[in-house]
Amino acid sequence: MTAKRLSLALFLACLALGSTQLVSAQTAALDPQSLVGEWTGKWIAAAVVGQGGGGRGGMQGPYSLVITKVEGGSVFATLETQGFSGPIRATLAGNSLTFGGDLFRTELTVDGNEMRGTRQGGGIPPRAIQLVKK
Repeated sequence: MTAKRLSLALFLACLALGSTQLVSAQTAALDPQSLVGEWTGKWIAAAVVGQGGGGRGGMQGPYSLVITKVEGGSVFATLETQGFSGPIRATLAGNSLTFGGDLFRTELTVDGNEMRGTRQGGGIPPRAIQLVKK
């Protein structure tokens, strides 16, 4: 192996190891109990193209997620948004929070005091969700 190839191989190995440790540190850094509290923000609908010859976008509304308890990988909360108000049970894996059923699925990524993600399904365009912890 030439010196150039060896240097490149070592660089790539270090880069891969560093990325793995960074992701592990971010995932391990999330204290599940820090999720408890009120998260508020909005949902934003994706543009619908092909209806009436153009796109329809900019639809949005309020979104509130009040997390009351976290036990292991289970998160208990109350969700209030357009078309739904009631209790939910979500799954926490690392910094990812997911919930929903056969009709729709919501996936949120926790980053400090913010959550961002999407809701898909239910026969409506996907919705982007942006939340901040109060």
